[in-house]
Amino acid sequence: MKCLVTGGAGFIGSNLALELEAEGHEVIVTDNLLTGTKNNLKGFKGKFLNIDISKSFEINEHLDVIFHEAAITDPRFNNDEEMLRANIEGFKNIIQLAKNNNAKLVYASTANLYGNTQTPMKESQEKQIITAYGKSKLEMDNIAEQLKNEMHIVGLRYFNVFGPREQNKGRAASMIYHLSNQMKENKSPRIFKHGEQKRDNIYVKDAVTATIKAIEAKSGIYNVGTGIATDFNQIVKTLNEVLNTNLEPKYFDNPYNKETYQNNTRADTTSAELELKFKAQYDLKQGIKDYMDFLKKEENELSNILNNFKQKNILIIGDIMLDKYIFGNVDRISPEAPVQVVEVKKEDYLPGGAANVANNIAALKANAFIVGIVGNDNEASILLNELKKRNINTEGIIIDNNKPTTQKVRILGQKQQLLRIDYEKRDYLNKETENNMLDFIKKQISNIDAIIISDYAKGVITKDLIKNIKDIASNKIIIVDPKPKHKDFYKNTTLITPNLKEAKEMAENEKDLFKELNTPILITKGEKGMSLIEETETTNIPTKAKEVYDVSGAGDTVVATLALALSSNATLKQAATLANHAAGITVGKVGTSTVNIEEIKRSLENE
Repeated sequence: MKCLVTGGAGFIGSNLALELEAEGHEVIVTDNLLTGTKNNLKGFKGKFLNIDISKSFEINEHLDVIFHEAAITDPRFNNDEEMLRANIEGFKNIIQLAKNNNAKLVYASTANLYGNTQTPMKESQEKQIITAYGKSKLEMDNIAEQLKNEMHIVGLRYFNVFGPREQNKGRAASMIYHLSNQMKENKSPRIFKHGEQKRDNIYVKDAVTATIKAIEAKSGIYNVGTGIATDFNQIVKTLNEVLNTNLEPKYFDNPYNKETYQNNTRADTTSAELELKFKAQYDLKQGIKDYMDFLKKEENELSNILNNFKQKNILIIGDIMLDKYIFGNVDRISPEAPVQVVEVKKEDYLPGGAANVANNIAALKANAFIVGIVGNDNEASILLNELKKRNINTEGIIIDNNKPTTQKVRILGQKQQLLRIDYEKRDYLNKETENNMLDFIKKQISNIDAIIISDYAKGVITKDLIKNIKDIASNKIIIVDPKPKHKDFYKNTTLITPNLKEAKEMAENEKDLFKELNTPILITKGEKGMSLIEETETTNIPTKAKEVYDVSGAGDTVVATLALALSSNATLKQAATLANHAAGITVGKVGTSTVNIEEIKRSLENE
């Protein structure tokens, strides 16, 4: 049969679409990718339509069954009016599509509309609407009740679904997902006082089974749950058993409104068992174990990508710098002026700018070839020595007698940066130096797996240089760590990686920047993580940083990890995920620092 799954890049929708396809059905998926992600559809072979079903749309296919999973689902969504409009209008549009095709319609409702009424919750019992989300679903149920004698229409009130492909929901993902992440990091799982709240947790594979069975059920509305309520303390206990941990919960006050928070959920499954012929096959422990196995498999995929970093050849072109760190103690104010006096204890030199990108490449066991300029000065000798100590190829570094070696001097007292002093000259390269750099690039390009443009706007990156690099390396991965003033240089590259401030300087919104450059964008957003903007979707990736001591060089770590991941056949999303883990590690260190493969693997294990 030919099936349409709306919201098919979301949590339940993607699991449903993949299972239907595995059973041999022809599947079409629609999703506006507001909260869903194509990454959830890895391996899906059917047609994908990027449409918003709450607005006017056309699907010129004959459909046998429509599974309507699309909705704004987070009860904490902060625009109630838009949630109501989108959910109800989308449902009405899908009903019309089903009528036009004489298709069966199965749609997602929710146990949220039972509120804090008695348990077990029966389909016919009094409703208690405590959120706009519940209100929208009750309205959908009322519409379905009026139509059940005109068409085949089945509503499924999902209880607390958990399992694979929910990760992109962020804070709206299940408590099982969030608690397991905390416990993998050997942290006490945080639950509301005193863990007596209860949930009817149903594994997503069971939810999908019920949804497919609804095709043959008579029109009506049915609960999809296990019929078993488990308190939060027992959930923690079960996670301990599966994860082989022994962590006690840490209780805290429930921050949510008591009037709108569901304390207990439990489905009455009588109707589902009678009419859907459905009974959950996974108990809580079986579901959690299967889920943790899935997450482990994903982790292993990323780990295999990391193993392929070794011996990749990465060419780094850009503004090379020397970072000098002066460490000392501060315990008095100068008598000469109201400034701190630093008693110097130690001085360190590290590669900075494009040289730190190369340093990160080398730390990840790959081969770094660096192209740029230094001055004819003592700082150049120090920098070249630091690079050679790290086995970085420096044959592409050219001495420019007209410019000093760019140097950033950071003065720190008790690990706190007090002052930065910059030595630099920002004039653009002369043509002779630029041509010498291009000659080196031409000689190396056949052996290069990826190119990084590290643009700090110190004069090395010019429009002509980038144009020539793109011509020389037309079939290579090119990643750019950009500066807004050079935005037009970066069109038609593999990926650019601005921070949030830079992205806002380059365009009013992210989608406009993508269209203007015809290039995917990974925006680093500090404590808010990263956003990957592609042609048809935006993927938000929460930060992995535990503590932030120093953001110096974090962008260099990101581009280095991205280049190695993409040259190891990672998808953009996989590469961004690894870069996010790497950045989370490096900001926890003091100074311009690097990460290694084992550190990233440990971070993945603790996810």
